Amino acid sequence: TPWTVYSYTASTDTYTPIGGGRINAPQLTQSLRTIKTSLVNVRIKYDTDLGDSRIGAFIAGEQSRTDTSFFQAFRQGYLSPALDELFAGGLTNQQTTGYSAVNTRNNLFGRLSYGYMSKYLLDLNFRYDGSSNFPAGNRYGFFPGASAAWRLSQENFISVNLGFVNELKLRASYGKIGNDAILPFQDLVLYNLGNTGYNFGWPSASSQGLVAGVSPNPNITWEVLTTTNIGLDGALWNDLFGFSIDVFQQKRSNILTTRDLAVPLYTGLRLPAENIGVVQNRGVELSLTSQKTIGQFFYRVGVNIAYAKSKVLDLSEAQNVPEYQKAKGRVVGAQKYYKAIGIFRTQDEVNKAAVFPGTIVGNLQYEDVNGDGKISAEDMVMMDKSSIPQLSYGTNINLEYKNFSLYVNFAGHAGAWQQYILNVRNAINGFAEVVDNRYKPGSMDSKYPILPTIENTNTGEVDGQKSDFWLMNTSFFRLKTLQLGYTVPTSLVSKAKLNSLRFFVSGSNLFTISKLAKMFDPEIVNINGETSRGDAYPQTRIFNFGVNLTF
Repeated sequence: TPWTVYSYTASTDTYTPIGGGRINAPQLTQSLRTIKTSLVNVRIKYDTDLGDSRIGAFIAGEQSRTDTSFFQAFRQGYLSPALDELFAGGLTNQQTTGYSAVNTRNNLFGRLSYGYMSKYLLDLNFRYDGSSNFPAGNRYGFFPGASAAWRLSQENFISVNLGFVNELKLRASYGKIGNDAILPFQDLVLYNLGNTGYNFGWPSASSQGLVAGVSPNPNITWEVLTTTNIGLDGALWNDLFGFSIDVFQQKRSNILTTRDLAVPLYTGLRLPAENIGVVQNRGVELSLTSQKTIGQFFYRVGVNIAYAKSKVLDLSEAQNVPEYQKAKGRVVGAQKYYKAIGIFRTQDEVNKAAVFPGTIVGNLQYEDVNGDGKISAEDMVMMDKSSIPQLSYGTNINLEYKNFSLYVNFAGHAGAWQQYILNVRNAINGFAEVVDNRYKPGSMDSKYPILPTIENTNTGEVDGQKSDFWLMNTSFFRLKTLQLGYTVPTSLVSKAKLNSLRFFVSGSNLFTISKLAKMFDPEIVNINGETSRGDAYPQTRIFNFGVNLTF
């Protein structure tokens, strides 16, 4: 809906109306999306207890179908905004669009479990999944799995000799799972039908036409995630101390990606996606707990830490690029950046160095990686820095004393990087810290160079290029939640014929320790590695006071 703002002229003491908003006349868009899902599931289960042995099994079949349809119509040129119906719009520039889709899956899965004396546990499972997203012949995938556990605490050499051990279990697992969340019909020759058409003849008339899509791939099939895990769980001294540790490896194979980089642009070929990508993720997860009651005081503390590092094992890359620009062997999400080695302070420095075209005093100085005496795209380096955290952690603390309770939750991550655009431009706000510390003529110690005026890194602005100068560490430590409560004694609330009465005060997002805390929310990053302006709405700090009352 358009609006009106007024411009004030002080000399004449008058206000001039000015139309506001991008839409200056009534227009209407109506859309309808319908999603219908049907699911049929049949399951047969069997369990038996044979003394020291226990056997359980089930097998199930599942058929699902999802029908989706979409319709949208647009009209403008309304004589009045009073009648918001499509038929009342003008006859010119009216638009319609729509589509429908069907997706089906057919799954067969089951599990066989065996336990002996509650000490030795074994699970075997499988899935045989079929998806309409793949061509006949590659539509089904078989994904097995197995897990085993040994309860060491049930063995005599533990239970007799180490009485402080309440629970100790060693476990291991291996399994595969398939992914069919891809665009369908990639095995068919596809043609695109545009709504706008093409103009032919004179006078020009728009005619619809077909445009060939990418080449089909009749061998497309499931992406596969293979997970291997070894873990140890324990509880000691009547749960005074507990722990759980997992060492894992995840390997994604058959990842759909293209060979576009391996084919010269002049061929004009648009290659299909193929199951050629392989990535690996290895890590460790640790969870520690401690709890105890001492008189009227109770505490429980839980700490969890997870570290994981990914690696690209295989994908299609151009063969004529140097090793320092290849993604193979790097972390998932690695990007290419210029290496910023300083800010030019004098013209003499500019004259003696390899520079990016258009460089002046106050611009960033980039490293001439290939040593050819100039700065170009060949000097960009693939860096092992992505927006996916390598380390994440959290802490929960529960304290209770008599009728008082305190709950605290901390969380954070490390080993994550995000490139932010710090620019200046009309009609866009900038951070005072950045603007005040930008390069100014004669400055010998400015923190920032000449600020780029637009966010597009392909326009030739020296300081607007994708460089590690703007790549920032998003590590943070945050107090997520703090809650203090008091429960009124039952002897008092019962006089008012109440079952319980509790008062509490809580706060969320109370403080954050991070190098970015004054400008950006370090917890909000673009996982896909895209550059960010940091303009996502930040998490708010919230304070609550409440009463829990039961009758």
